[in-house]
Amino acid sequence: MIREAQASASLDHPNICQVFGIHEEDGLTFIAMAYIDGPSLADLIKERPLPLEMALEIAGQIAEGLQEAHENGIVQRDIKPQNILLTAKGRVKIMDFGLAALTGRSKLTKTGTTLGTPAYMASEQLEAGAVDRRADMCRWRFAPRPD
Repeated sequence: MIREAQASASLDHPNICQVFGIHEEDGLTFIAMAYIDGPSLADLIKERPLPLEMALEIAGQIAEGLQEAHENGIVQRDIKPQNILLTAKGRVKIMDFGLAALTGRSKLTKTGTTLGTPAYMASEQLEAGAVDRRADMCRWRFAPRPD
């Protein structure tokens, strides 16, 4: 996990939350990252459906951030509305690269285990198989709105 966190810390993109440092102590990993003072996408879609223009803008920014990660060999693996924050100026910040996988590198997850949120995971990720950039784009769906 340290290697993945260090790789994601090297990402410098306006749509990816900046990581300042990674530390491991007593078997626990700590990641210091920029503070984003804004709602998550999950919070926004709970309140009301997003206007089409806003939804398209958010989706575009998410795609730009993921493209940067993918071009650097990093798959986020847990892309979901809770891991997308918006700044006060409407800038999308992709968070939580703690489960990131490095493409083309040895598999670091223990055989037979899965990491991520099942409702948002690609089928190969659910089966603890190898993932690539397609896993971040595969099962993008939002949880039903509460009544």
